[in-house]
Amino acid sequence: MARLLAQLTPRVRAILVACLVGFIVLLFAWWVGPGLFSGRDEPARIVTASVVKPADCTATTPVETVTFTDASGKQKARLRACGHNKGERIQVVLPEEQGTGELTVYSADTSIGHSNLRQSVGLLLVALSCAGGATYSLLVMRGDSRRSSLLPV
Repeated sequence: MARLLAQLTPRVRAILVACLVGFIVLLFAWWVGPGLFSGRDEPARIVTASVVKPADCTATTPVETVTFTDASGKQKARLRACGHNKGERIQVVLPEEQGTGELTVYSADTSIGHSNLRQSVGLLLVALSCAGGATYSLLVMRGDSRRSSLLPV
């Protein structure tokens, strides 16, 4: 391996090092996982709730009242939705931390806060920055042989 590296020119070695560092950065970003670019997911507890008081969809901020049963017994909560019938059973997600005030839940088939597209775009931007660094190292190593330093004096 050392013999092979000794046969490579300094320019090729610099490119290989830049590519290796970029690959390590990409592996680290992938290893950190989805939380790196897409925010923190709240652990979801999905329960079946029954609509007690439906809301009309013509209201500016429709809020329905639902009831559900969990470990602490039967509870009442607000659901920001509309169009359900009284007595209809729907899946809702309970927040991890339940405050002392009125509980607000959201429908289980919706997502709040972020999308998975952010992770893909974030990893793409990291890959492009690694490629940019490799290109920069190539340009620096290629340079002009007449110059003795990189900075003009």
